[in-house]
Amino acid sequence: MDLEGERECLECGERWSYWETRTVECPECDSPRSRGVGDGARPEEEFPAEDLVASTLMETLENADEAARSYTTKKNFVVAGELQPPDPVYVMAAEVKHLYAELTARSREATDREREYAGALVTGLEDGEPPHPGERPETLDAVHERAVADVVEDYSSEMVKWARDRDLDDTEVMRDVEDARQRAKQVQATEGEEGDAVEALRTLRDVYQGFDEV
Repeated sequence: MDLEGERECLECGERWSYWETRTVECPECDSPRSRGVGDGARPEEEFPAEDLVASTLMETLENADEAARSYTTKKNFVVAGELQPPDPVYVMAAEVKHLYAELTARSREATDREREYAGALVTGLEDGEPPHPGERPETLDAVHERAVADVVEDYSSEMVKWARDRDLDDTEVMRDVEDARQRAKQVQATEGEEGDAVEALRTLRDVYQGFDEV
């Protein structure tokens, strides 16, 4: 993420420090259309991945679950007035929470493939690289879908607020966001068995790209 402290108005070209004014609106012409430029970036919040690995898989997942809950609670998709897309770490953190809950509630032991995928997911949180989708066993597809549906819900809410504050919430944008939300709700209502949360998240990323090009 490129989180800049200095901003430039896209209407009149005025520049100012966000950290002084705490607003993305231009102090010269009051336009809400601005972008981050120059120096003064604040560091990106990192996932607290220290000491996640324990002696057993469930202890490792418990550590990862605790760290993931802390991370997703504090995470903000709007930084320095700019909307940011959900990164892979946020999606993995959501998935860890669902995976830990799933394996904790089961009466049977995890399979070897499930254990391998769980380990790869925790490693991904540490290095920022998600496991390849081909590594995920079909038995955990519903877990992944439920996690992505949560991300869609979280991100779409922030996206709508951000767009409305900048008068970017036209009918087409809101229709696409609502469509993504409805697909996420279907996934949640069916415990991940129906719907396509991954496609819903792609829709929101496309909407974000549209904002970025305005």
